[in-house]
Amino acid sequence: MIVACLLILPNTGQASEVCRNAVQAAERQYEIPAELLLAMNQVETLWSNQAWPWSLNISGKPQRYKTDTEMTNALDEVVRRTENVDIGCMQINWRWVGKECATDPRDLVNPQSNAICSARYLTKLYRQLGSWHKAVKAYHVGPFRKDKGANQRADSYVCKVGREYALLLGKEDPC
Repeated sequence: MIVACLLILPNTGQASEVCRNAVQAAERQYEIPAELLLAMNQVETLWSNQAWPWSLNISGKPQRYKTDTEMTNALDEVVRRTENVDIGCMQINWRWVGKECATDPRDLVNPQSNAICSARYLTKLYRQLGSWHKAVKAYHVGPFRKDKGANQRADSYVCKVGREYALLLGKEDPC
């Protein structure tokens, strides 16, 4: 029985590597400090201790899928109902960021396309705001949010990313 259950589950190590490889390639391509985008990936899609590439967040409710095909099929229906959906390894929000990178939300299911979109957006924020810290904060809520609640969520996000970043670099937790 246990063996049968293991055979139907995706290999989580391989799934996590799909995100890791895509994210690290995008970090290098966009000259983002090594491991920063990867730390963000860990915060964005960590599930069962693995970064999960086939993740959607639909109006604040996370959903995980076994395969990219399952996620793509679900995404078609989701986008018919709402544009407020975060997609894939880096949880690219279709409404606010995804449309800058793709003409179809299904294009962001691909981990490489997803990571490149994320890297482009983070780099744009870095150039606009002048620091990686501010760019990471704005990645979570947008660069012009002024309301206290959004900024508190963004500060919490930056702290979580900072913890992951420190772990990846073998340093002390900054928060």
